[in-house]
Amino acid sequence: MSSVKPSMSEPKSPGSYCGVPAQRSSQWGPEMVLVKLEDCSQPLELNVIVKEEEEEREVKEEVENKEAEDMALKEEAEDMALKEEAEDMALKEEAEDMALKEEAEDMALKEEAEDMALKEEAEDMALKEEAEDMALKEEAEDMALKEEAEDMALKEEAEDMAQRGEEAEDMALKEEAEDMALKEEAEDMALKEEAEDMALKEEAEDMALKEEAEDMALKEEAEERVVTEVENREEVDGNTDPVRCR
Repeated sequence: MSSVKPSMSEPKSPGSYCGVPAQRSSQWGPEMVLVKLEDCSQPLELNVIVKEEEEEREVKEEVENKEAEDMALKEEAEDMALKEEAEDMALKEEAEDMALKEEAEDMALKEEAEDMALKEEAEDMALKEEAEDMALKEEAEDMALKEEAEDMALKEEAEDMAQRGEEAEDMALKEEAEDMALKEEAEDMALKEEAEDMALKEEAEDMALKEEAEDMALKEEAEERVVTEVENREEVDGNTDPVRCR
């Protein structure tokens, strides 16, 4: 009996025996072979069956590749989320630092305005006291002129009385002595008032300088407190930053 061996070593497909043509399957390859079986008188077409092990390996590799791609995409998404979170934290910290800086500047401007107001008030007080001193001085001068005029009148009157006799002369001398005493007393009063005004003016200037020094100290203390708060906030934020901890 004559027989034809297959050109490939693949096993025969089910149903490819005598008189039954081989069934076509989508899993088989496109190659076709002609085979003569010992008990058959005509060739049959056999589909080459792809090995199941190769199919399973290909499917497994495809699944593993897909899982690896999914894992890579997931890690990339997580990295993007961490990066965005870190950028948001940085922007938030920058905004807080800007707010603290603006608050410190506003505080400094407010204190500077208050210092200017106090300085202007002290200057106004000094000008007011100077005006009052000028008024007192003018009043004292007017008093002195008035007294001098009165003294002149008394002197003239005394001279007139002197012409009438020694008694009148004695009276004139006595009145003149009293006028001199009054004049000296008025001058002493004017000098005393002027000294008191000078002391008040110096005291007001000392008060203004003391208030200005206190305002400067408060301003420096506020600036140092703001700088310390900013440094503490930066240190706390640096210790709690999730990106740095990672």
